Amino acid sequence: MRIPVLKTRLKKDTGLPELVCEKVYSLGWLDRISEAKDVMFMLSDLFGHGYETEEFCYLVCLNTRRKVLGVFEVSHGAVGLTCMNPREILLKALAAGAVYIILTHNHPGGDVAPSGTDKSSTIKLVEACNLIGVPLIDHIVISEANYHSMKENETISFNCEQTIKKVADYNQKGE
Repeated sequence: MRIPVLKTRLKKDTGLPELVCEKVYSLGWLDRISEAKDVMFMLSDLFGHGYETEEFCYLVCLNTRRKVLGVFEVSHGAVGLTCMNPREILLKALAAGAVYIILTHNHPGGDVAPSGTDKSSTIKLVEACNLIGVPLIDHIVISEANYHSMKENETISFNCEQTIKKVADYNQKGE
């Protein structure tokens, strides 16, 4: 499969964001994303994602058949944190024409258990994604030799209907 590495950049003449393909990789062993370990191996092969000394956050954009449309580096943080801004993530997902998205970040220390901040950031992103119709289908924490899929481990709910009901309940209560 061809894996484009994408970024958004402001056009010089208009100041509007545009999609730029920086590089294209070919991974013969990967046809489509069917499970979290596919993403872990793909990002490890392309970027050494599990071997970084600081946290990096990547966005994987998928089409309806779960083929990779492109991969974005969302942020490069410090040893214990990285930024996962829903606006920036959704801007990139929409620019790439994503139908589904997967978020990943690494934990340099090797412990792949999601932090409280990881969980709360993911819940906010799930809600934002569901509102615009581009579901976040997983958030995967990666280390050198392991990963934690929040979907596979049911760390949080990625169920669109549950999120919509939760938002409706908030609206009904006037919160």
